[in-house]
Amino acid sequence: MIKIYSKNSCAFCVRAKQYLESKNITYEEVNIEHDLEARQWILEQGHRTVPQIYICLLYTSPSPRDQRGSRIPSCALKKKRGGGGGGGG
Repeated sequence: MIKIYSKNSCAFCVRAKQYLESKNITYEEVNIEHDLEARQWILEQGHRTVPQIYICLLYTSPSPRDQRGSRIPSCALKKKRGGGGGGGG
């Protein structure tokens, strides 16, 4: 399972989603402008940019400046409750 935390008017988010779609990879998008709880969670993780991409059980950042090498289990991620976010395509 791939989860992309994104926001409106984010060219890098669009490119990340287009890449996954071009490879027929399904993903869940969480728009942090619509889901304020997800936005708060992302900030608590120390992230200040999007997209933030979580793959299976590991976290990965598209930024080469991420020196932490973080690996966060997906079970620790915010569970989606009802509406909000977005679809995978």
